[in-house]
This record gives sequence, C-alpha cells and structure tokens, in this order.
Amino acid sequence: MYRKNAWESYDEAEAAKLEDFAKAYRAFLDEGKTERECVTEAVRQAEAAGFEAINMDLIAGLPQDTMAGFRRSLDAVAALRPSNITVHTLALKKGADLFEKR
Repeated sequence: MYRKNAWESYDEAEAAKLEDFAKAYRAFLDEGKTERECVTEAVRQAEAAGFEAINMDLIAGLPQDTMAGFRRSLDAVAALRPSNITVHTLALKKGADLFEKR
C-alpha cells in the first residue's frame, strides 16, 4: 500500500513557504557543521522565533558512548540552558536491531 509523505500533501504555495522558512537552517546544515553546532544553532533559531520553553533529551547507555562522552554531551546541553533536560536510559527491546546485535 502506498503512503503519501508529508511533502506530497502541500500545494505549491505552501511548499514554497516551507522552503523559505527553512532556508537559513538548511544553508547552515549544508556547511557540514558538527552535531553539537547544529543543536546550538537550532536552539538559537528557536529562541529568535520566540519559543520560550526549550526541552532537551539525552539517552544514557548508547553503544560506543563512554561516561566521559556522556558527560561532555550533558555539559554541552546544560550550557544551552534549556527549560528542561530529561535523561533516558537505553532500553533494548526484542526485535530491535540493537537488541539483536548485542
């Protein structure tokens, strides 16, 4: 069964508005910045757009991550001063790729 993707539901005018809205962010991503720089830029743009509550989630226990790496991630997120930081622990579920490859 064919499922339309979201872009297929917009008419030309709506699609043009969305393209225009995201132009600066897409240009930033095209410059090949790091993930942390992209997150920092997304927060900056959200704040500039008037968003007052910015929440961030981290996942502890990802494969290949270390305590030092997770700490760097936590410090980087805290430096952005979000309204809320939630830390989730990785849960391996039967049938998930990570569960099967553990």
